[in-house]
Amino acid sequence: NPTELQFGDQDFTITSWFKMSNSQSDNLVGKFEASGNQRSYSIWIDESGSGFAKFVISNNGQSGSGNTTVVTDNNSLSLNNWHFVAVVYDSTNNLAKISVDGNSFVTSSHSGGAYSSSTASFRISNVNVSFFDGSISNAQVFNTALGQTDVTSIYNNGTPLTDMSSF
Repeated sequence: NPTELQFGDQDFTITSWFKMSNSQSDNLVGKFEASGNQRSYSIWIDESGSGFAKFVISNNGQSGSGNTTVVTDNNSLSLNNWHFVAVVYDSTNNLAKISVDGNSFVTSSHSGGAYSSSTASFRISNVNVSFFDGSISNAQVFNTALGQTDVTSIYNNGTPLTDMSSF
């Protein structure tokens, strides 16, 4: 668990491309374990119904009012199509934000940042024993709060890496 991923009350941004293969809820990228109150931050794909992307952030590892903020982008996610997600914690303005496919941020107030003492591993594709069913590409972590222009630029100029044969 690198200290660079223990953000605490500091700005950060996580972006990723993903493609869902079926309808089930899963962690995409994050440092989050419900057992032992080790919640810090996560991009969660809630695939109930049409599917939605969520940014879950906890300032003390526990769930519940005042500790954990869930920001949901209500744009439907289609199966077997690539989508881009960006989540941002802006410590200056105490905001948690999410953007899907370059759309405007959905925001919610959140103070205290991400739980910095979490012993949960930083994971791509799973939380506890549940794995994301689909493809994930180009996951990136930034130690700054990217703005809407930056996120839209990454979305418009990026493509998921789908062929690993050249590596």
